[in-house]
Amino acid sequence: MITWLLIGGLALMWSAWASGSEMAWVSANPLHWEMWRHQYPRRWRLVQFFLNQPRRLIITLLVTNNLALVVFSVALSRLLAPLAPWLPHATFWIETLLGSLILLIAGEYLPKALFRQWQIALLPIVVPFTGLAYVLLLPLVEPLYRLTQGGYRLLGIEERTFFKPLSRESLAHFVENPEPQLQEILTKTLALSETPVREIMVPRREIVAVDISTPVDRLREIFITSGRSRVLVYERDLDHIVGYVYVRSLLKPAQSIRELTEPVGFVPESMPATRLLEQLVREKGALAVVVDARGGIAGIVTTEDLVEEVFGEIRDEREEPDHHERIISPDVFELDGALEIDYLNEKYNLGLPTEPAVTLGGLAVYILGAIPPKGTTFEAYGFRWEVVNATRRRVVTLRLYKL
Repeated sequence: MITWLLIGGLALMWSAWASGSEMAWVSANPLHWEMWRHQYPRRWRLVQFFLNQPRRLIITLLVTNNLALVVFSVALSRLLAPLAPWLPHATFWIETLLGSLILLIAGEYLPKALFRQWQIALLPIVVPFTGLAYVLLLPLVEPLYRLTQGGYRLLGIEERTFFKPLSRESLAHFVENPEPQLQEILTKTLALSETPVREIMVPRREIVAVDISTPVDRLREIFITSGRSRVLVYERDLDHIVGYVYVRSLLKPAQSIRELTEPVGFVPESMPATRLLEQLVREKGALAVVVDARGGIAGIVTTEDLVEEVFGEIRDEREEPDHHERIISPDVFELDGALEIDYLNEKYNLGLPTEPAVTLGGLAVYILGAIPPKGTTFEAYGFRWEVVNATRRRVVTLRLYKL
């Protein structure tokens, strides 16, 4: 009895996985796949294999599900067998109704709802397991695929791919019809495609650089005092940059900076930020030197700078959060934009909405539809809001006056 109960439970989980996986595959939109392509480049070939041949994908999952259903039905029949002597004519109907109810709820509805809701988190698990199922069930999947392929050809039906490259038009559609938590990211992504790197770069005057003849010990001091993780290296002057040194390179034994220097790319200041980001990801680069129209060094752009344009400031895990909070009067609050609304409502009873934004600065951006500049004022949710400080990436400090 326990053995069949275990077999039935495993078969039900097997069926639930197949149903949920199908939902995760077919409901993922081009944006999800574009994110996947950059985040998991090694698995992208497997994803393309299924997206370009969706019948193979569907047949793999259907065969998996049907095998699970057969095993579950056998297990349920064995579990209900003791009822047969007392209910000889009703056992079949009990088995059919009970099995259908369990499979509909636990094997179809719940997994599909969960996998649709958490598809981004689950796809990294779904994809390799789907590939494994395809390999294990290859003797069953391939004959069925060939059979359906022949039928489709006779009917003149072409196989359609699930994957469509992410276009500007489709990205704009996601911005207009977004999941709330994606709206700000998508808006910034569109804006980034029109932003030249000169608007994002660290300007020349803020560059930390050393001459290639500088002693390694002196370079170590510069890293400590500047707090930077990378320092540019030049010969003669800053207009002749030869590369950069990463702080971890100091762990290597070296007699000169030249031994630690890594190559760096050069880009024009007019290059769109998205193109530079793609280039850095493709070449596994950390930064690029921006060159002005006269060939001089205008500044530098790091991968972190580009990512922060979309996702906001990235805090180093070693940094302790230092969120500003000040009660100027019982009706006036000066607060850090990174503070969570739930926390502020609980502490100060502000009564601000907790959706779709999580932080106070995010709520200001949601209300105005863009990152407001310093000095912006507006009224919302029973307060007059004043932007005390803001950068191009986020709202730093806000002052709220009760109305």
